[in-house]
Amino acid sequence: MGSGSGGGPSTVTCSGRPAAPIITDFGDAIGINPVRFGTPPGITGGTFTRAPAGVPPPSAQTTPGNKAVLFQMRSVPVDASGAWYTFGLRFDDCVDARAFAGVQFTMTHVVPEPPCDVQFGVTSRPSITSTDDPRGFCISPSCDPPLTVLGVGSGVFRIAFTGGSVPPMASGLFVASPFIDPASIIGVEWRVPVACNLTVTIDDISFVNP
Repeated sequence: MGSGSGGGPSTVTCSGRPAAPIITDFGDAIGINPVRFGTPPGITGGTFTRAPAGVPPPSAQTTPGNKAVLFQMRSVPVDASGAWYTFGLRFDDCVDARAFAGVQFTMTHVVPEPPCDVQFGVTSRPSITSTDDPRGFCISPSCDPPLTVLGVGSGVFRIAFTGGSVPPMASGLFVASPFIDPASIIGVEWRVPVACNLTVTIDDISFVNP
């Protein structure tokens, strides 16, 4: 997967360095579909979920005590080729995270049968259209952010903003993903095939350095 761009970026000024490395631990999260999180001067935003036309999107809600956010999706009998559930966070402001090297988060889920890989991406301005977000300027036929396969395990994951090849993900390792623009980060997202029957709990999302 890759990102495309064209036509040049529109005039958007992203925030300076985040007040703290933490993106959210969901301790202040409220609501369902979307779940809202954050308090200024920290990063604020909300969850989003997407599914192919005619397929119910995943649901998003906080776990008891607002300790994490739970995304739930159900498998549907459609052609799994190129059909995905996508879920994640969109920030209210465009974030300049050049002081950091990547993103860390905790992911927990029960592996379904058959197992299905979870993929992760960091969305920046070059990897989203202005139709989906006015801050985006991608005009490529495919504007997905660069994606890293996390495999089927649970644990703490670290994904770098830049790098070369993407090896299979192992819990706790700092692995490389294709290019992401850390100066214009809009959010983070995960995706799984629509043939996957899966409940995923996400927590403790932060910017990190090695």
